[in-house]
Amino acid sequence: MKGMRNEHVPPHVDETTNTFYHKHLDTHKSSDLSRNRRTFSTPKDHPLALPRIIAHRGVTDHLAENSLAAFREAVRLGLDGVELDVHAGPSGHLFVQHDDLPAGDSVAEEGLLQLTEALDVIGTGALEAWIEIKCLPETADERLLATIDAAPRPDLCRVHSFDHRIIARLGRKRQGVPLGILSSSYPVDPVAELRNAGANTLWQHWRLIDEDLVRQVGKIGGQVIAWTVNEPQVASRLASWGVWGLCSDEAVRIGAGEFGARGK
Repeated sequence: MKGMRNEHVPPHVDETTNTFYHKHLDTHKSSDLSRNRRTFSTPKDHPLALPRIIAHRGVTDHLAENSLAAFREAVRLGLDGVELDVHAGPSGHLFVQHDDLPAGDSVAEEGLLQLTEALDVIGTGALEAWIEIKCLPETADERLLATIDAAPRPDLCRVHSFDHRIIARLGRKRQGVPLGILSSSYPVDPVAELRNAGANTLWQHWRLIDEDLVRQVGKIGGQVIAWTVNEPQVASRLASWGVWGLCSDEAVRIGAGEFGARGK
């Protein structure tokens, strides 16, 4: 899942009423980003839930992505969750890495971060672990489910993928694991997409989210997570529409912000 920085705000957005007030942190402390205040107010003082802040591949301001250090930083800062990329290697082990692993080369697995190690670190805090499956042959399904079961916080592990077939397959094998589907196109029927995969979370590219999509998914009790949101104005607009979560390369900056007025 590759982030796309905001270069243009769509012309229908009124920048004068859609603002996001943020503060830069001189010294990051775990309390700085604690999610104690879960609502913000619109001009009519109708409280809306704050979206959850999910660190894209961990907190990577000055740390390597998909690394234990990046995940530890997310825990220390008290973010809501982290997103991490997972491949099944030729050996069947599950590795945290964005890029493809060389096919059939078990030597290439040496030194790679294993999913079990990542979940051990993430599980030291009350963070959701959003596991994005890049590659998972059916023979590795049980290993993934067993790895989640053995994690310190299996109740906070979630699985999502661009390959909706994997999500549907996992859902048939195990009920109770929260599942999501990734999308980089605007679906004709987002509800049908979720139901076909047995998922309850739509991970949608932020440029392809509007209020109607969020409303449709919400009507069936589903949730929308926007990726990859790095600009405050975009975060504010999405929050005003009721997105459930924001996945960001700039989780520290977005997470430290104060949501302002509701956009049109």
